[in-house]
Amino acid sequence: MRSVKKWGLWAILIIAIVISTVAPFVQVKGQIALNGELPFKAPLVVGRLIPLEPIEQKMFSGAFVEKRLYQVAGAPVVVTLATAKTNRNAIHDPLFCYRGAGWNIIQESDVSTQEGKLRIVELLKEETRTSIAYWYSNGEIQYTSPIFYWFQTFLRRLTLGKASDEPWLIFVQSVEPNSRSLVKTLNYFPDLMKL
Repeated sequence: MRSVKKWGLWAILIIAIVISTVAPFVQVKGQIALNGELPFKAPLVVGRLIPLEPIEQKMFSGAFVEKRLYQVAGAPVVVTLATAKTNRNAIHDPLFCYRGAGWNIIQESDVSTQEGKLRIVELLKEETRTSIAYWYSNGEIQYTSPIFYWFQTFLRRLTLGKASDEPWLIFVQSVEPNSRSLVKTLNYFPDLMKL
């Protein structure tokens, strides 16, 4: 009896090793394409691609990332769009990075949208104050929980892409400190809010 249990455990271990080795290389269908979904030009909105900083390139290794600078109704904001390719751990809670860089959270709140919710965070570092907004989206719902993101990507890989589209992290930061409310700025950019 012990021999059967022993062989069963070895079989489970071998299967787990094979799956964990092969899973990162499995291409699943249904990747969200940004082509045309988020325009560079719209009423009151003008944007362009900007390069990632070296630390961002390292942090997002194994993920697809686009970083854009937009003027939204005269207010400059940086929009970062990131989705996992082979490294879903590259997509995480953005507040970890801010805390690690010495920013203090002054206030954070969730804001309801038509597709779900996003999180607005006010940050302070020394004398500089900035606002960020972030959410995760699979093209159908918006949410702020990194744990739900990890669950969704796990379920997606388990079902070979049939569970949902690959989720994105959408991250928006005010460029000018102490600028107007980020929520008001985002209201001028409905195409971004629909991602």
